[in-house]
Amino acid sequence: MSQATHPGWRIHTACHEFVVTKYYMLLLVGPSTSSSPTNAHGVGGPLWIWIGDNAAEFGPLALSFPPTLNSPTPLATTTQLLGFAANDPGHQISARLAKRYRRPVYVSYNISAQANSELVLFLEKSLIAELRQIV
Repeated sequence: MSQATHPGWRIHTACHEFVVTKYYMLLLVGPSTSSSPTNAHGVGGPLWIWIGDNAAEFGPLALSFPPTLNSPTPLATTTQLLGFAANDPGHQISARLAKRYRRPVYVSYNISAQANSELVLFLEKSLIAELRQIV
């Protein structure tokens, strides 16, 4: 929806409606550590993503790093910085995005409604559509 640029960072906001509720996204795209889109290790600048509803809270926060180029397993390394990973859809979203975009990804998933698979899938697809515009 809207995008602003700050020295080295790009900021993008979006709003998507699922059933009758609006969900909001704030995406920050950090600068790469070199002049190319990815650095010598094949990793781009960080993504910081907030997903929330009208409650506008900041709760769980997950951080994922993409697999290294020589990794025997193509899994992202993920940790939960705030909250509990077992109940946080943002934990899985950050891991998938880190692997897909080859950059560190922070995800704060703040939906007050009980997480259901249809809502999480809708929000992840909406998020990827937004990221295609800016990454």
